[in-house]
Amino acid sequence: MTFNSHAAREENAMEELQLILRQEATIYGNQFDYLSYSDDDLPQNERVSDGWRRKICEWLFEVVDHFRFDREVVSIALFYLDRVVSIQTKELGHTMNRREYQLVAVTSLYIAIKLHGEVQLESFDMPRRKLKIDVFVELSRGLFTVNTLEEKEMEILKMLNWHVNPTSSAKIIASLLHFFPEKWSGSSNVSSKASARASIYELARYLTELSVCVSSIALNCKASEVAYASILCAIDALKDEIYIPDKLQMEFENKVTAATRLTPNTVKDVRASLQDLCPSMFSGDDNNVSTLSRSTAIKEISPTQENESDHGKISPVCVMNQCGNQAISRKRVRK
Repeated sequence: MTFNSHAAREENAMEELQLILRQEATIYGNQFDYLSYSDDDLPQNERVSDGWRRKICEWLFEVVDHFRFDREVVSIALFYLDRVVSIQTKELGHTMNRREYQLVAVTSLYIAIKLHGEVQLESFDMPRRKLKIDVFVELSRGLFTVNTLEEKEMEILKMLNWHVNPTSSAKIIASLLHFFPEKWSGSSNVSSKASARASIYELARYLTELSVCVSSIALNCKASEVAYASILCAIDALKDEIYIPDKLQMEFENKVTAATRLTPNTVKDVRASLQDLCPSMFSGDDNNVSTLSRSTAIKEISPTQENESDHGKISPVCVMNQCGNQAISRKRVRK
């Protein structure tokens, strides 16, 4: 890569990031932390908790992995979900029950895949692949009908004011890393098949996948903050495999600050939260951090301890069945 082409990429990245930051401050601003809202009118077993949101997140990842879509679509679906629940909680003054929350989650995934996830991972040259709405009815085991999902889809789109293209942390990571050179001199244990920058990107993206399932991060931090914090965490975790001269890292950080006004200090709390998600990554216990597979990212997080049903891995069917069983129980009570 020539100096001029690299400079051009940096300039394009700066313009792109400035647009993203303007959107973050306006149409895609932070959500309201609806999980902290107290609603005494809703029974405890019907309330949406951090643990329940995390189960839904696991379900979304499992569906996306099963149908081999890019995992970035989960971040977008969760953005729709959190924003809709935030708006409704603010406007109505009460929280959603678990069944309604599940309906919004399923519909949000349907919308996200329709708009952002219809390309198979193996090759962009392959035919575009779509999931019909009937698939989501089947995934819900009949809990929701086609009409119910279609009505909720229109409701969600209107509540979002048709702003359905949020920029994910993964895309911001790619833009920020343009401020790193393609190559630099110095020792490195990273395979020659992958550049050091690519290794940083993969690990940083892995961390963003962990972060979307943590409500304290997802509902209180901007995507740009999570992206930059993830890069800094990845650099720290890979320090034994990739040598980055202090001068080069300082230059990178200064360029990020110039483009976004973000500094290592402004994202220190986000960075600490990310490190808490996978402490072994930063303690030196992982022998080869750069080869971590993102396919198991969600499994790194232990569910919040609320009751016995909140422990362990929850499959899509388990979540659906649990919600369905609650609905059946309520019907029996009414009788």
